Amino acid sequence: MAFGTLTAALSPDVWVAALCLALAGSGNGSAVVCNILLVQRGAPDNLRGRALTTLMSATFAVLGIGMAVWGPITNAVGARWVFGVCAVFAAGAAVVGRVLTRGLATAGDVDRAQPASA
Repeated sequence: MAFGTLTAALSPDVWVAALCLALAGSGNGSAVVCNILLVQRGAPDNLRGRALTTLMSATFAVLGIGMAVWGPITNAVGARWVFGVCAVFAAGAAVVGRVLTRGLATAGDVDRAQPASA
């Protein structure tokens, strides 16, 4: 997401920026899948629905606040600068996510830990 947004900020015209934002959008889709997977692996069965609802609610609340705050800033400084700042935020969020998930078992680790059925 950060790479696509940064390249959109640096693109020479709107058509190149649109392609870069398509790349950022595919990263966003991957992030949604990864968030749901983290909830499925990390939350107990009896709290999984609440955890997912809380995650989605927080995401949409921040999205609404971001639109209200960054809309006037976009009008003042232009979309190119806002894309650049958002790319920095996305890269920072990726680093935080990586730090918070280090040490979690991967799918291969989980498969190897379970005995094979006969």
